[in-house]
Amino acid sequence: DIFKRGRYECVPKTYQNVADKFIELSPIPTIVLPGDNDIYDCDDWQKAEQLWESTFLGFEQNWNTRSNFPSTVLRQDSRQENFSFTYANVLFIGMNIIASSEGENGAKQDDRYDDCQEWMEDMISAHVGSASDVRAVVFFGHADKFPDLFERAEELLAHTKVPALYIHGNGHEWEMEKPISNWDEYLRIQVDQGGEAPPLKVTIRGTTAEASASPFYAPFKDQYMHTSTIKLDRQGGRYSDN
Repeated sequence: DIFKRGRYECVPKTYQNVADKFIELSPIPTIVLPGDNDIYDCDDWQKAEQLWESTFLGFEQNWNTRSNFPSTVLRQDSRQENFSFTYANVLFIGMNIIASSEGENGAKQDDRYDDCQEWMEDMISAHVGSASDVRAVVFFGHADKFPDLFERAEELLAHTKVPALYIHGNGHEWEMEKPISNWDEYLRIQVDQGGEAPPLKVTIRGTTAEASASPFYAPFKDQYMHTSTIKLDRQGGRYSDN
């Protein structure tokens, strides 16, 4: 969520204030996914959806004069908030996976699920295969929802042994688990509530000779290794030298 339900109103100024902060303070391009507080928990969710889309669809384009990254981002034709890009042979897939909300009816949720599955299948099929050099797959969403979606991801990815992460929020407390018993390379991460902890830092081991020769491990309490390729840092790398 970009704001907390009940604390802020679902009005243009609220959305624009968040956007302005990202543009002002982030030196790197930023992509935003919707949360339930941002749209369906608003009194007029249809207006809120329009506000969110007008503010955050294609948000990475705000950095297009400073980076070529925005030109590499793909978006689903039928659901523009779903995105994908590859970087250093890592596939990133963002999907509109929000928690159950009062304003969304069953038919609309089913449509959203179908679009997310189609997007995920298309992106995996396009980038992961027998001749692929994709080293990891990272999924983004809002909530721990649509378990069938990740069971489908297992069918597409488990045999490749490529490590995969799903990173989401909504629960506001740290969780880390392997929810699919036959897919050891898959890890689900629920991040801490914003403002309560530093952002999660994810490091995927490089492929240069220098990176391969350097130790890659998790020496601190709140750091974790997922396979030998991915390091998770719950504290965002904020450690003293002692």
